[in-house]
Amino acid sequence: MKKQITTTILALLFSMAIFSQAPQAMNYQAIVRNTNGQPVANGTSVILRFTIHDSTPAGATVFTEIDSTFANQFGLVVASIGGHTNLNGVPWGTGNNKYLKVEAQVNNSGTYNDMGTSSLQSVPYALYAANSPAGPTGPAGNNGATGPQGVTGATGVGGGATGATGATGPIGPTGPAGTGTISGTTNWVAKFTPNGTTAGNSEIFDNGTTVGIGTTTGYNSERLVVSSSFQDVANFNAPSQTYIGIYENGSYRGYMGSYLGNAEDMDFGTNSTNATAKVHLTTKLLPRLTVDANGQVGIGTTTPNAQSKLHVNGDTIGVYAYAPGTAVFASSSGNGVGSGGIFPPSSGVYGEATGTSNTAGIYAASNNNGCTNCTAITGYAQNGNTSIRALSTSATGVALEIGGNIKVSGANKASYKHQSTALNSVNNLTNLAYNNQLSTDMVYVTHDYSNGGIGGGTYLNKPIGVYWNTTNLNWAIYLEDNTATMPLNAYFNVLVIKQ
Repeated sequence: MKKQITTTILALLFSMAIFSQAPQAMNYQAIVRNTNGQPVANGTSVILRFTIHDSTPAGATVFTEIDSTFANQFGLVVASIGGHTNLNGVPWGTGNNKYLKVEAQVNNSGTYNDMGTSSLQSVPYALYAANSPAGPTGPAGNNGATGPQGVTGATGVGGGATGATGATGPIGPTGPAGTGTISGTTNWVAKFTPNGTTAGNSEIFDNGTTVGIGTTTGYNSERLVVSSSFQDVANFNAPSQTYIGIYENGSYRGYMGSYLGNAEDMDFGTNSTNATAKVHLTTKLLPRLTVDANGQVGIGTTTPNAQSKLHVNGDTIGVYAYAPGTAVFASSSGNGVGSGGIFPPSSGVYGEATGTSNTAGIYAASNNNGCTNCTAITGYAQNGNTSIRALSTSATGVALEIGGNIKVSGANKASYKHQSTALNSVNNLTNLAYNNQLSTDMVYVTHDYSNGGIGGGTYLNKPIGVYWNTTNLNWAIYLEDNTATMPLNAYFNVLVIKQ
């Protein structure tokens, strides 16, 4: 909506008799109105752009300035032309007329409205008068009357130049002997006793090769040896992030201290400037545990596998775990490279045997004869995941070998006994009721007349099969004689294998 703006220019000219120079600005006031002729609301944003042209309304631009302001309750806006850009640059003294063009932008519309161009009258030219060049020198005036005689000044200080330095006087007599004494042992650093007059041995020994504190004996070629009869041999203290740096031939190697993490934490390792270094825990000068620069941990190896957070290389048993509860708990939450494939899957526990005979990637044994529900390996899966997966990479390989019996338990059993009842049977079908049934399941069924040795089952002398019900989306056992009716209390052994 286009706004109307009523403008008034007030150029205030101050008397040169009162002020040393004219103000370098002109006041500007305007009332901003809407298309209905009403003043705009209090607080309305108004941006004013002032342009002074030389000679004609469209002549050369000699001054430009933008001023942001807000309308008051009467729609009035006030600005100071020259408040941001010096008006001294306008050639007021050229004798040409000057024209002021005003443009307004209301409510940050992005468009300036031309509010008109008007000729500047004589008032702004006072700015030129304040900065105009000096006029010609007037004629000399008459000599004034002679002033009174001044007071006589003080007498000056006399004296000639400074003379040469005199000869050095004789040496004075020797003073009396001091009362302090120094005594001690060779190579021991001396210290003053508490009274400050006698020096003797300190705790520091220095033979030029080794410095000892509390000892004179070095064990190899140490530069510093500290011996104490107290448990606290040395104390290193700093306000925060305390550490001791370790260098070798001037090159940084690592540090130990309390630099990272919480204030109470302890560090031993390297910083980012030693980007490829490893940290070793050794015995008998052999690295037993290694942490590489990427945080991979190796036990029995200094080159831990890049795909393993913990790489254990044991002589016979890589990891032996024993606990009253769960000896080893492993959890995997990512989608590892080859997940669902062979190596390495995203697995909680992954085992690989590379020997030629009698080797096992994972070996588990449960030997307590009196234990109830004790298992060597327990797998727990949720949300359609697989708790234990066995994979073979070759045609001759065996993915899973079981020597002994198989026991299936729990609410979601892969193998269970099904009984035909009036609720699950219709015509020649009896519907299976295990969880998460899919058409890709492999379902194996046999008729169990003896009901697992309990007896009481209905004898069924008819061929049977399994059938995927596309309407109810479940598996069912059916009689191949579709004219027969599925008898009640018939028992079936069911084995489900997920694909």
